[in-house]
Amino acid sequence: MPDVQKYAWTFPDDSYLVGQAGYLDLTVGGINVRNQQIVLVDEASYLGDGVTSGVLALGYSVTGQIFTSDNTNDWYPGSPAQKRYDPVFATMVKQGLNPSIFSLAMDKAAGTGYLAFGGLPPVSHNSDFGKTSIRIVSYRTPVSSPSRPPPP
Repeated sequence: MPDVQKYAWTFPDDSYLVGQAGYLDLTVGGINVRNQQIVLVDEASYLGDGVTSGVLALGYSVTGQIFTSDNTNDWYPGSPAQKRYDPVFATMVKQGLNPSIFSLAMDKAAGTGYLAFGGLPPVSHNSDFGKTSIRIVSYRTPVSSPSRPPPP
């Protein structure tokens, strides 16, 4: 089936999400993103916090994987069935909707926070920031699932 679009996302803590992938136009924080790839999750092993109702992917494209095969044996990085997946933030940058920066400000005590695309959240801060280069490392997370074998 060449039009199959399956999504598989594994986390270092053995959590995973599996679902059907598709495209739609969406708005996040007042930014209109055209033709964003989204996933409707069919299966999950995710502890969550009892409050969240979804995952807004802001990580790198390598953290989520789209496959064009229903055969779970083809679900591994670098397989011929793997397609590139761009989380919403990557799509925003590619479409010129946002500079390539986002930041978070979290208030644990109040249980609130801000997500700011393109700059800093509107909270008090000083100008003493740290920075570091991003180093991409690979990891291999064994996942046990009735519908998906562990990554090879």
